[in-house]
Parts: sequence; C-alpha cells; structure tokens
Amino acid sequence: MKIQLSDILTRVKKWVMVINTDLLKKHMKPEIVSICSNVSYGEYDPDMSMPYAVFTIDDIDVGEREDKQLEVNIYSDDIKELEIIADSIANKFKNYKYINDSFLIFTNVNSRNSMDDDKSIIKRRRILIDIYFYDRSVS
Repeated sequence: MKIQLSDILTRVKKWVMVINTDLLKKHMKPEIVSICSNVSYGEYDPDMSMPYAVFTIDDIDVGEREDKQLEVNIYSDDIKELEIIADSIANKFKNYKYINDSFLIFTNVNSRNSMDDDKSIIKRRRILIDIYFYDRSVS
C-alpha cells in the first residue's frame, strides 16, 4: 500500500486542529466563567442552575489558516440578566487578544442573535465569535 504525502499532511493537519481546539477550550472556558459562572462545553449539564452558558468551538475552512468559531449560547429565565451576560461576553471578545509562548488568539464578534421561543420562559442569546488562532510552538 502506497501512502501519499498529501494524505499524511491532511491527517497531521486534522490532528493539529484537534490539539488546537483542546487548547482553545481550556483557554476560553475560564474567560466565559469570569462572566457567567455556570458554563459547559458542548451540551447542557442538567446540574447547572440558571443563568448558564454552553459553548462550542468549530473549525472554519479558510485554506491554510486555522480559523475557528466560538459559539456561546446563554440561557436564563430573567431577560435583564440574560442581556447583561450576553453584552458582557460580546464586549469581552470584541477585538480580544491573547498571546503566550505557545499561541496567539485574536477574536472578533461575528453576530449576536435572539433565539427566543415564544412558548418557553427560558430565553436564549447566541453569540458567534470568529477566532484567529496562530500556533507559536517550535517543532
């Protein structure tokens, strides 16, 4: 079986993207927790009380760069509290910059949407944040 160099590079790139997503999860969660104490990654944790935030990080295909998108969904039954938390998260990640020896992160808020269901007393705000991630580690 002959292995193509392009196949190897594709596999390595996917592996690096997974590592970078894990780094971003570890970095972003405390940033969100500083605003909303009840935070989980991926899906709602039924043990959390309101208000709470659920975040995910997805890859954005832009060629050679490793851009990502942070999606933060905030839930509350108190609309005023919900808006304060959503405003604070949007303001925190508007032109956010973080630099250390391993990576650089720049972010910008892409959109903020009201995702309310008229039948539910629980209200939701969704914030999409573009993440420009640069790996600074030396191989």
